[in-house]
Formats: sequence, C-alpha cells, structure tokens
Amino acid sequence: MPLDIDPNGNPTQLIGSEVCEKVHVRHLKVDAKWLLVFMTDGAAEFIHSAELEASLATLGRQQPSADDLDYLCKDLSRQALDAGCRDDISVAIVWFQGPHQ
Repeated sequence: MPLDIDPNGNPTQLIGSEVCEKVHVRHLKVDAKWLLVFMTDGAAEFIHSAELEASLATLGRQQPSADDLDYLCKDLSRQALDAGCRDDISVAIVWFQGPHQ
C-alpha cells in the first residue's frame, strides 16, 4: 500500500478529516495466510522495505505467537526511533489464517 503523505510530509489519509484525499483498500483472498503490518506514517517513513522484510523473515512460515508479534511491533518501533523518527510511531501486526489452512 502507498504511504499517504503529501510533499511536505504531512499525512493525507486521516479518515473523517478534511485532509483525507483517498482511502486505499486491498481485497485479500480468504483461503490464505496473511501477515498484515500496519504503521503510522512516522514509522513507515523510517522503516524501509528491506528492513521490514528482514524483521518479518524471522517468523518463517509458521503461525506466530502473540509474543512473537508483540516483539516484532516493539522491534520495528525501535528501528524507526533509531533511524531518527521523531513523529508518532505505531505498529500493529495481525496474523490472519483462512478457514482452510
């Protein structure tokens, strides 16, 4: 999904506010496994794709525990801070497994 920030670095997807330009939606297959990562613009600006992929790769293909997901959220938040982020940093990771998996 794209980062929703304008050329000045301000968020443009605050749903329900006057700055909301567009809501991005992606439909996912229900009969699959998904690891969904949600980040505020502050975190997403400072955590690059390669770093994110490397962190998530530690999970492998098995269903992660709640502790695994909690650890990764904290680790990604720390990475954003260490990279210089001074904006709000929120990270949420959701494991989804379809009914036939």
